[in-house]
Amino acid sequence: MEAKESAPIDLEPIGIVRCAHATREALAVQGVDATIEVRPDLAPALDGIERCSHIVVLGWLHRSDRTVIRCRPRRLRADAEQVGVFAARSPDRPNPISVTVVPLLRRDGNQLHVRNLDLLDGTPILDLKSYNPGWDGVFSAHVRSRTRSAALEPGLLVAFLARDLDNHLGPDAASPAARLALAATVTALRMLDIDGRDPALSATVRHADAGLDAVIGLLGATFASGRVALDPAGPDFAFTGRGRTLRFWVRDRTEPLPEDPATWTNRFVIES
Repeated sequence: MEAKESAPIDLEPIGIVRCAHATREALAVQGVDATIEVRPDLAPALDGIERCSHIVVLGWLHRSDRTVIRCRPRRLRADAEQVGVFAARSPDRPNPISVTVVPLLRRDGNQLHVRNLDLLDGTPILDLKSYNPGWDGVFSAHVRSRTRSAALEPGLLVAFLARDLDNHLGPDAASPAARLALAATVTALRMLDIDGRDPALSATVRHADAGLDAVIGLLGATFASGRVALDPAGPDFAFTGRGRTLRFWVRDRTEPLPEDPATWTNRFVIES
């Protein structure tokens, strides 16, 4: 059936974003702390939103180039595969509507304080919805990455995976065990040159703690899939992919993980 143009759609912003970042370059990959200021006349529409730990934010990317049809992730890698914008998350697109799930920290009247919002200061907000983890979260979903993990600058790879980890574990993502799992996973992905959600990648974890939960979340895997297993007699972490197995022994589980990912390999004894 031939696509036909419909009548124009009228959209009126319900609010606006307030944050400290006014350019794309200044906006962190994982998003920033921000306030969504809802129009005073619509404040009653927020009643009950406090029961939600997370909300879905629909924004209008008012600075976008609406003529873009094909794109590549320029912030990640300039020579990455180019695809159509409907197969990408580019802010430049024919109808620049953004959809972001963010933690709701608190409500102050008509203001919502959120974390990890990937919208610029002044971005118009079109709608807000409650996030339902059972319906909206698809843990088994996967996508073939256009940019190899090993080709990403370490800080960017960490930013992406840290967001995955935060979504999966919530406050426990900051625990020492989960941070060690993040460090081991980042190191393994770069050494094996493989994506974390690649079905060919599997892992074993020695301790049944937040580190095990972290690996499950970072790999998008389950026990039933056979991609993640508990091995109390094995190394702290082991990753198998592309015909290789990397075994990680933690040097000191009590020492805090450094902020610089370039030093994370020093936390482990790694055998291949």
